[in-house]
Amino acid sequence: MFSELYLNKNDPMARNRSCMAIGNFFFVAWFTATQQVFFVGFLNANGASDIMIGTVNTIIIACGMLTLVSPFILERMKKRKRYMLTMRLIFGFLHLGVVGVLPFTPFSADVRLTLIIITLVVAAVISHAMIGSGIPVWHMQSVPERFRAAHFAYTSMGNHVIIILSMLSAGLLLDNMSMGSRELYAFLIIRMVALLFIIIDVAIFTRISEMPYESPEKRMALKAFIMLPLKHKPFLMMMLIMVFWNFTIAMVGTYYTSYLLDTLGLSYRFISIVSSGATALLVLATPLWKRVVTNTSWLKALGLSLLTYSFFVGGYGFVFRENVWLYVVCVAGISITAPGINLAVMSLPFLHTPQENQTMFISLFSATNTIAMFLGVAVGNTLMVFTQNLSIEIFGLTFINKQLICVLQGIILFAVAFHVFRINKQVPERV
Repeated sequence: MFSELYLNKNDPMARNRSCMAIGNFFFVAWFTATQQVFFVGFLNANGASDIMIGTVNTIIIACGMLTLVSPFILERMKKRKRYMLTMRLIFGFLHLGVVGVLPFTPFSADVRLTLIIITLVVAAVISHAMIGSGIPVWHMQSVPERFRAAHFAYTSMGNHVIIILSMLSAGLLLDNMSMGSRELYAFLIIRMVALLFIIIDVAIFTRISEMPYESPEKRMALKAFIMLPLKHKPFLMMMLIMVFWNFTIAMVGTYYTSYLLDTLGLSYRFISIVSSGATALLVLATPLWKRVVTNTSWLKALGLSLLTYSFFVGGYGFVFRENVWLYVVCVAGISITAPGINLAVMSLPFLHTPQENQTMFISLFSATNTIAMFLGVAVGNTLMVFTQNLSIEIFGLTFINKQLICVLQGIILFAVAFHVFRINKQVPERV
């Protein structure tokens, strides 16, 4: 299957799939080393508070709604590759290069932080409004349904290996350089290497062959564009599943990472080692979940994995200094169940997307999920602000808001799992 997927010279799309897989690995490498715990650490090192970091995260997620703009730009182009890759380079230069250098400019700390946030937002606007759904459409064109499960399994396993290497490398560099008060230099090195990776990513994508894009003869009005999902119920159902998932996952945002670093005092190295070990479990569990998908269906696999995932996510809320081992157990449990979610989530946009107006459908799918993430972050931020001084004592244990929101997240995901099972009965899959 691997050789047929990526090395078959008789299949003109095999090279496309191999280029997208390799380019994706470089994307995952730079993304892992600059987001999540490292994103929080970078902003913290530049003087941002927890609330400020949450606000920045909310603004960047809100920029994702600009994906609705991208099809009106892309649909005017018969060939899009040069344009999209140029925009991708500009995004990388701003998001990684400029942001990495700004902490060393001769401005006050507040001005530097403001410039960093503005640059991050501008880069997010370019990523979503100018590129948007263009690259996912290449996936739809190049990965037919009979290859989809295998392609996502291979790329998912490769991603996990890259995540291990990226987290360990970045974590060790940060811990070693933080000892000598050189944390910002460590972040600069990480972002410069990440910029190199995005340049390689773009170079690989230049080898992808564009197929003709199926567009309607008459340009679609904005109102008709927004109403598209209502005319395609199966697509709408897939979109709703992703809305529930993204809303719930976004609620916790960066707050639990802050809890681990600031409240529990865990080091980057410890978090990276735990995450890397857990990622190894992800690699081992992915073929098993691929078999579950093959023997059942995408949605049944998603519902089952969500059901078990919810217990471990809720378990984060019961982690204290005295039982940090529970954090390790929860991370391991999440790693074993997450591949089922990852495989299904990667496939959902493609299950029931009509052939015509693919760019618009994928843009709607992406923008709707971004809105869900934005609302999730906004709800999470609101809860954090209004409960920042809240503590609840249960059985002699004192829980703070950053723990309680994890418990709430687990309860909601438990409910989402049963919603997925219900949709699976209503909408037949096209796999």
